[in-house]
Amino acid sequence: KALGNEPVMVEIETDKESVYAQEQIILTVRLLTTVDLSGAQLDPLSIPDTFISELDENNYKTRINNRPGLVVEKRFAIFPQKSGTINIPSLRYQVAIDDGDIWSRMQGSNQILR
Repeated sequence: KALGNEPVMVEIETDKESVYAQEQIILTVRLLTTVDLSGAQLDPLSIPDTFISELDENNYKTRINNRPGLVVEKRFAIFPQKSGTINIPSLRYQVAIDDGDIWSRMQGSNQILR
């Protein structure tokens, strides 16, 4: 898992490559960061002709490029309602980077990445 020079990265994976209609597929979305965040919000997931249920969200610490990092992981159960190809749309996290300045936090002027 390499972030390079970016402070935040998103990974997406599924537990299966193909499923039958109404068979469950698990979608995992991970936000990886090496900077302190004061907020992270994933835009709602919407995929046509599917039923989607958010399963859980976990936060855990890890090492990224030999630096302390944080992972915010969300899992969804997706049930296609008919046969055919499912396209997972682009997902967008809105994150606010905590720069450590108490005055910035009080005024709400943290850097926001989308």
